[in-house]
Amino acid sequence: MAEPRRGQTQGSRETVPWRNPECVRLLDIVLRASRDQIYIYDREGRLEYASPRDLAEIGLDRTSVLGKTWRQLGLPAGSLTPFEDLMQRVFATGETHSDEGTFPTPLGTRTYSYTYTPIYAPDGTIEAVVSAVRDVTNERQAERALMVSEERFRALAEATCEGIAIHDRGRILIANQALAEMFGYALEDVIGKSALDFAAPESRAEVDRHIQECLDEPYEAVGIRKDGSRFPIELHAKTTTYQGLPIRVTILRDISRFKESEQALRKAESRWKTLLAFTPSIIYTLSPDLKITFINHVDAGFEMAGVAGHSIFEFLDTDDRDAVRAHYEAVLKTGAPVSFEVSLLANDGQRHWYQNNAALLHTEAQAPQILVITTDVTRLKLATEALARKQAELAQAKELERLKSNFVNAVTHELRTPLTSIIGFTEFLEDGVGGPLSEGQLQFVHEIQGATQRLDNLVGDLLDFARMEAGTFRLRIAEEDLRDKIRETVRSLEPQVRDAQLKLDVDLPETPLEVLADPQRIGQVLLNLLQNAVKFTPPGGSIRLSAQQIGAQVVCEVSDSGPGIAPEEIPKLFRAFSQLEHGLKKGVGTGLGLSISKAIIEAHGGTIGVRSTPAHGATFWFSLPVAPSTPVEPNAR
Repeated sequence: MAEPRRGQTQGSRETVPWRNPECVRLLDIVLRASRDQIYIYDREGRLEYASPRDLAEIGLDRTSVLGKTWRQLGLPAGSLTPFEDLMQRVFATGETHSDEGTFPTPLGTRTYSYTYTPIYAPDGTIEAVVSAVRDVTNERQAERALMVSEERFRALAEATCEGIAIHDRGRILIANQALAEMFGYALEDVIGKSALDFAAPESRAEVDRHIQECLDEPYEAVGIRKDGSRFPIELHAKTTTYQGLPIRVTILRDISRFKESEQALRKAESRWKTLLAFTPSIIYTLSPDLKITFINHVDAGFEMAGVAGHSIFEFLDTDDRDAVRAHYEAVLKTGAPVSFEVSLLANDGQRHWYQNNAALLHTEAQAPQILVITTDVTRLKLATEALARKQAELAQAKELERLKSNFVNAVTHELRTPLTSIIGFTEFLEDGVGGPLSEGQLQFVHEIQGATQRLDNLVGDLLDFARMEAGTFRLRIAEEDLRDKIRETVRSLEPQVRDAQLKLDVDLPETPLEVLADPQRIGQVLLNLLQNAVKFTPPGGSIRLSAQQIGAQVVCEVSDSGPGIAPEEIPKLFRAFSQLEHGLKKGVGTGLGLSISKAIIEAHGGTIGVRSTPAHGATFWFSLPVAPSTPVEPNAR
């Protein structure tokens, strides 16, 4: 024990206040109003004082415990060690120490908080330690229960996707992570903020009204994030009690996607309504008893105002009703779609035809209905009928064409046989096989030969035309120098040119004009163009024939100094059996020559045409692709 302070004497046990009966009585009275159990220990841990309350709970009384340690009173040594250590620390340091621990009692293990404070003697030494012990079992159980409850709430709050806020008159006390993320904040930044800070300016008055009036109905507002962006929110609030205080619990839901879906749905409905309104088809639904439940519009030819609720048969001709009923009943019975046509006599006095496509329409809230799409096919039906008539006319025309072709073939073949005989016998006469002829007789033979040749050319043209019409026209293609065919044709026409008192100039290049062509057919074209030039050029006139390679084409031109061709007559030139006015006046030709020439040139992959100015002659030209082996000069002309 420490030495007494100078000038002081150590008090005796008899003079210690808690040993004085009167002091003990007064102390007991005071401690009866306290929740604490007070114990005073000496340095050996013996009880110097114990307040009487609570000793009975552990089966002891004060008279039996004073002057003894808890170990001597039979309490478990293991549970006493922390208390004893703490008491000895107070004796050693002179400082007050507090702690908390559990202690077994007859009522079960209890939790106690305890504080040890030194008691100094007048000489300054520590002569005892007072311990204030409080049973905090119920408080700790309540705290643990509250902690568990709060943990469960927080786990639930963090698990939900919705924002949750607990606030007192708008000041946020508790919030979950989802709320913080919804508005773009860190969770710690949300706590303590005003709920109005999360509402867009246009929504703050409404949010504040719900807070101040403690309104419980759900409502919508516009939220504002930390970055200033806005989004629609739905709020559900409820007033409740938390830790004895009235608070508001608000659940917030981001309804951006809902609003977007709602807007998309409205747009889809608008498009659907527009489609229904402007589609030319009539779309309607029928109940199982075949009454109209919906219709988008009605045909302009009918007065069908207020048709919903009416039977479909009110708008059908009597003759069609049984057939239509059978179709609709089949849809209801089998579920298979049907397609059928009906005709109606409209208010405009005209009969209209309608194509109906019906299918079963299932709905969740109603019995199955029939969806019908009706299209006015009157124009199509009339057009189909007109097409059928045209097809019949075309078939008849084709048959007439076939008969004409057959007739032409028959006539030309029948003409060719006697012509061959006439040509042969006139040659015999010319050669004097039947005896010498006088000058006059020989002239007659020449006239017969000329007329026979013209007739043979006519027959040849008719045969070519018939072959072209029948699709049996064929070319015998070979690589040919066009200059050779031009010279050959010009030589054959020299007598005609001379007799017609015309001048014929030929302009050909020194290099070959190689083309892939049927020589006979190209000669036929050249002959036709030159004969036309001779025929329509007056005596004393001139004809010029030229040919040259231009790029990948060989172009041949036949020009004359004749009367030319009027612009309005040029389109007639290449039509079969078509002749110009001055050609008809001459009374020669069939009108097939140029059309046959056009078919021959186009069959070679070439082009044929004409340039003419009235009173200044005409130029007929045609082009043929050069042979593949021919060099092509890009800038050649």
